[in-house]
Amino acid sequence: ASSPMCCRSSARQSCAPMPFSATMTRVHAPSPSHPWHLLQGAMLLATLACLVAVWLSPEPSLSLFWGVVVPLLPFSFLVTPLLWRGVCPLATLNMLANTPGGRRLPSRVSRWAGAPAMLALFVLVPARHFAFNVRGEALALLVVGAAVAAVVLGRRYEARAGFCNYLCPV
Repeated sequence: ASSPMCCRSSARQSCAPMPFSATMTRVHAPSPSHPWHLLQGAMLLATLACLVAVWLSPEPSLSLFWGVVVPLLPFSFLVTPLLWRGVCPLATLNMLANTPGGRRLPSRVSRWAGAPAMLALFVLVPARHFAFNVRGEALALLVVGAAVAAVVLGRRYEARAGFCNYLCPV
């Protein structure tokens, strides 16, 4: 019998436990009643509320976003790295867009797939000072663009292969 902790599913082979790191990073499709769905839905709604807030009332919303929300992300990575990956709104959109038969990122592409993310990092970090810190609509459009990329790549590639592993801005 196969179990999540088992690396072999054949009855003839022994079932050796997988390393801890492999079991922690394995992607399982949760059931619809899984508690993560509530957290993921709450994060999607919170993100939508933030987008509306930074668009309609940029001053206080941008201060809250850059002063509270963004600094909490690295803290959550230290406390439990998989927490953010489980409730991230972009990852949730990416997973919702997955279709059966999604394919793996080809190895020739995955070798260089991080390059666009690095390029975006070098462009977006300096742009934060003159665009995203002061213009709510610029930040909202950036997040919407990332959400569209998450959905498109989620439709094309399995699990989080295309977006989360290579293009995620966080």
